[in-house]
Amino acid sequence: MIKNEEDFNKIPRLINGFENNINFIFQEFIPNDFDYRILTLKDSVGSVEKRIRQNKDEHRNNHFLGAKGEYVKVENTDNNLKEISIKAAKAMKRDIAGVDIIVNKENGEIYVIEVNPFPGITWDTGYEEDALTSYFLKQSNL
Repeated sequence: MIKNEEDFNKIPRLINGFENNINFIFQEFIPNDFDYRILTLKDSVGSVEKRIRQNKDEHRNNHFLGAKGEYVKVENTDNNLKEISIKAAKAMKRDIAGVDIIVNKENGEIYVIEVNPFPGITWDTGYEEDALTSYFLKQSNL
């Protein structure tokens, strides 16, 4: 991770040995302590998980890196987050998606990080299971 201008200036030396066909993507760091995984089900939100980073030396909020997951009631989730996640899933033509969103803790700006076509489902909590069951029952008109 590049934390300052000195780190940035080391990049040419680091990539000097790579082949010319390798691409690098650089993005500005978005200050945050957590992100959201929002399960979208067509025109609605099924569940909202807040993934809270535990390792302060890490910049990602993934479970496999030790982040702690907390479920937030859908009705207690900011409407902007819900609307953006539904629009992002629709833009990617996904009826079911896991939309990862970060909110900049300094200015409140919302960023969609990715739209996952196969969202990880945590069956032990019941949140996603209940949301998916209701969704599929509604789709089948039962």
